[in-house]
Amino acid sequence: MTSTRREISTKALYTDTLQSTLGNDVVNLYVGQTRTQFTVHKDLICNVPWFKKAFLGGFKEQNGTMDMPEDSPEVVSLFVDWLYRGIVMRLNTLSHIKSLYGFYIFADKIREVELMDQIIDAIQDLHDTHHLLPPPRVFSHVFHHTDRTSKLRKWVLGLYIFGLKGLNQYRTAAIEKFRHAAIKDQSLFTDIFDMISKGDVQWRGGPYGRCTFHGHSPKERCYLLEKAPAISSYYRDV
Repeated sequence: MTSTRREISTKALYTDTLQSTLGNDVVNLYVGQTRTQFTVHKDLICNVPWFKKAFLGGFKEQNGTMDMPEDSPEVVSLFVDWLYRGIVMRLNTLSHIKSLYGFYIFADKIREVELMDQIIDAIQDLHDTHHLLPPPRVFSHVFHHTDRTSKLRKWVLGLYIFGLKGLNQYRTAAIEKFRHAAIKDQSLFTDIFDMISKGDVQWRGGPYGRCTFHGHSPKERCYLLEKAPAISSYYRDV
């Protein structure tokens, strides 16, 4: 994501009206099996290359509409909010935290790396605050929709490995399902030992620094250096 989107949204919020800043052209997204409608300014959403290619390229979306039957209205709502505000929404509810996992997978699908990095930071901060272990169904969803290179998969794997500490009835059931998954998947089994050798994913002084779970390359400038995060993390080196 370029700085253009952030500049547009900032002007819209603080110095001018949405109409004069973003124009009159809008597009409609029809999301999920319910075809929930989201209306978004075209200039704004086209700052995301994935959507720009769809709405300005030679595709059927040139008519200003896009059908997204496989996506979740909850996730797209978070995406639209991010488009206009430039930051990932953070709510202190379990349902919201679960939605962030789906949001990350959506951001990965549209290859919006800065958004992916913001989401993983929000997930990490909220888990640090509430000491949560993702439910088994979230674990399964992440592993079914990511590959071995995914930073989200690496994060969830680390949580489960070090979630063995302080087991209770809920955590014991979750870990048991995690153990069975590891037995069936050789690559997952290998990844587990790799993570164990490195240390706790929430340990700030360990090998996991500020950008460990980010998707940007080592040569790319991290968004955290461009602007302060909405909520700083005690564990990440920020």
